[in-house]
Parts: sequence; C-alpha cells; structure tokens
Amino acid sequence: MQRKFITSLAFLIFANLLVKPFWLFGIDRTVQNIVGPEEYGVYFAVFNLAFLFHIILDFGINNFNNRAVSRTPSRLEEYFSRVLQLKILLALLYLFVIFLISNIIDYSIILKKLLLLVAVNQILLSFILYFRSNIAALQNFRTDALFSIYDRLLMIILCGLVIWFNILDRTIDIFLFVYIQTISLAVAAVSGMIINLFYGKISFYAIDKDFILKIISKSYPFALLGILMSVYSRIDAVMIERFLPDTGRTEAGIYAASYRILDAANMLPFLFATILLPLYSRMIKEKKSVLKISRLAFGLVLAISITLSTSSWLFNVQIMELLYPDADVYWADVFGIVIAAFVPVSIMYVFGSLLTANGNLKALNTIAATGVVINIMLNIILIKKYGALGAAYATLATEWLVAIWHIFAAKKYLNIPVPALTILKVLLLIAFIVIGGNLLIKTGLQWWLVYGLLMIFMFGCAASLKIFHPGEIYRAYNAEVTDAK
Repeated sequence: MQRKFITSLAFLIFANLLVKPFWLFGIDRTVQNIVGPEEYGVYFAVFNLAFLFHIILDFGINNFNNRAVSRTPSRLEEYFSRVLQLKILLALLYLFVIFLISNIIDYSIILKKLLLLVAVNQILLSFILYFRSNIAALQNFRTDALFSIYDRLLMIILCGLVIWFNILDRTIDIFLFVYIQTISLAVAAVSGMIINLFYGKISFYAIDKDFILKIISKSYPFALLGILMSVYSRIDAVMIERFLPDTGRTEAGIYAASYRILDAANMLPFLFATILLPLYSRMIKEKKSVLKISRLAFGLVLAISITLSTSSWLFNVQIMELLYPDADVYWADVFGIVIAAFVPVSIMYVFGSLLTANGNLKALNTIAATGVVINIMLNIILIKKYGALGAAYATLATEWLVAIWHIFAAKKYLNIPVPALTILKVLLLIAFIVIGGNLLIKTGLQWWLVYGLLMIFMFGCAASLKIFHPGEIYRAYNAEVTDAK
C-alpha cells in the first residue's frame, strides 16, 4: 500500500505540475492583469458565492462513493446510474438556490448572468469529480492523474489561442474567460463518462426513489462537512465585496491575487488526499495499521508546506511584483499572510482524509462548524477595518485552529501521535529558513535565485531534522517488491 501511495503520488504530482501551475500563473493571472483587479474581483466574489453552495451538487456523494467503492469495487455497477440520476436532481436544486440567492442579495442582471455561467461550470465540475472518484476508488491512479489535468489542458489551449494568437480578434474579458471554461469542462465531463463506462460493467436502471433516499441518508454527514468547509474557506471574498461598498471590488481582486497562489500551492496536499482517502479506507477495512503511511504523508506535507510558505513570505514583495504589474506593498502584505495558511491547510488534507476514511464525520463536522463561526466573526470584525488584509488574518487564524483540532482528533480516534519533538523540529526549520534566507539575501544574488536555493537548502534541512524520512520513502517503495520475492 505504501509503495502504491508513493508511485501514484509521484505520477499525480508530476502530471499536475506540468499543467495546473501554468493554468494559474500563465492563464488565470494573465486574465486578471488584462481585466484589472476590480473586474476580476467581481468574478472572484461571484465564483466564491457559487462555490459556497456547490456541496448541493455533491451532497457528500463523492466522498461516500469513493469510500464505498474502494472497499467493495463491485458496488460501482450498482451505484453508477442511480448516482447520476441523483446528481441531475441536485443540479436542478443547485440552480434554484443560486437564482434565489442572487435575488436576495440584489445582484444586477449582468452579475446574475455571470453567476449562472459560473454555476453551470460548477455543475460540470461536480460530474467530473464524481467520475474521478470512481476511477480513484478502483485505484486506477494513473488514469485519474491524467484525467485530473484534462480540463485545465483544454482551457490552456483555448485561452492561449484567444490571448496570444487573437483568433477571435478581440481581447479576452471575464465572460469569454468563463465561456471557455464551460466548453472545456463539458468536453472533460463527457470524456469522464466514457472512461467510467470503460472501467466498469455499468447497468442503467430506472429512477429508484428508495436508493436515492438511502444514498442521501448515508451521505448527508459528508454533505454537511462540505458545506461547512466551503463557508469558512470561501465566504471571505463574498464578505469583502459586500462589506466595502466603495472599495470592495478592488479589495476582493487584491485578495483574489493572493488566494489564487494559495490555490496553486494547495494542489499538492489535495493530490495527497486524492490518493490517501481510498488507501486509508481499504487499509482500515482490512484492519491494517495506518500509522506508517500517515507519518510518511504528514512529514512530506510539513516539509513542503513550511519550506514553500516561509520562503514565499520572505519574498512576498518580489513575488507579487513579478506576477502583478499593479501590485504594491499592500498586495504583498496580504499575500504574506494568505500563503502562511498553506501549512495548516496541508495538515488538514492529511488528517481530514484519515478521519473521513475512519468514519469520524461527527467530529469533522463539529470542527468545521466551529471554524465557520470563528471565521465569520473574525471577518465581520477585521474586513471593515483592514479590508483584504483583515480577511487574510481571519483565514490564517481559522485554518490553524481547524488544523490543530484535526491533529487532536486523529490522536483520539486512531491513536496517531504528533510528538512534541516534531513540533520543536518544525520551529527549528522555520528559524533556519528565516535566518538562511536573510543571509542569502545579503549575498547580492538575484532574489529568484536566492528563493530557489533557499527552497532546496531548507528541504534538505527538513530531511536532516527528520521531519520526513527519505529512507522511509525508499523502504516503502521497495517493500512490496521485497515481499513478493
């Protein structure tokens, strides 16, 4: 299992590193610079509003389905067509809720149109994620890795033709940007359907009300968790745009610039979770210990997240000036706080997957509900006074609270310890990064070269401190081969 985790993770990361960073920094960032922070800020607020309610589309089905099919692969045939029927019904409900909310908050006709398009994209994405959950549950991780970049690859090609080759003889705007996403997601969704039909002996049944009610009753804890996590991680952009009538759109755009970088970084722990959930589920069912693989995953995400976030914090001004021509010190201050949240988010992906696989949904929902209350309270207090910077502080505080609670929950329910020595090592690593970074800066080298050297040096320090163990990776990779002999 550990060998499969390492090989699958390596391939998944390699595939995603080829495409998704280029999408975020080559396409998404370029669009933001073309349309400006105000127009992009509107799009980001609308996107986050649609994302807040995206769990209606899933209702916890993907996590439930991944866990169920990974434990008993034959369930794919039983579940597939019935889950599709349920997802179509949920898509209609989602559109109704989005329409209702847009009227309650008094969106203009233009904003309603934009929200509808973004909502359609969320629907298509929900189908793609469902198809991916089946592929991952059957442990076809390489196929899942390739499929995970397919929609973004299509978007890169189409947006690139518009931006750099001007095939439409017009400058890209937010609506065209969203239309391109719609086309790409639609093609990817159809492709995902075909892949699922290829992998499983799929039977199509008439609408089964009893089965739908059964799925809803089993998946609602997953749905509640998804709703709560969406609120505390996405409501900030909506609150910025609504709470600041004069500067809200611009502040939302500034916040979006930093948050999109955090989104790019979060790709790595998300890929960990994509593989960890089905592996954890099967290992727990087979009563195998998850201690080693949890320790391995935790050490890796700690080393990566601490090195990346601290190094980026040191060079916050240079990074923002490189990516955004309009950026100033305020933009950099926001980014420095937002990117610091990468560490707790990474921790949550590892332990959240473990607790989900173990069925500790009540604990996870309690943690997430507390996070929602604290995040909203902090945003109400801080956004009106500090704008995007206040939202960044609220995000950082909430993510750390939730991450620490995840660690204690894993200790309580699965006896996964985090020794005090590990915490000391983490503090030492952060100190090494800050000291080493300042020493390298004084050498007079170009900042990007110092940044790269610092990343390599500090990842080596993480290995030396044994925050993660390179030897464990090697042993895990070769364990099954040795056993087979």
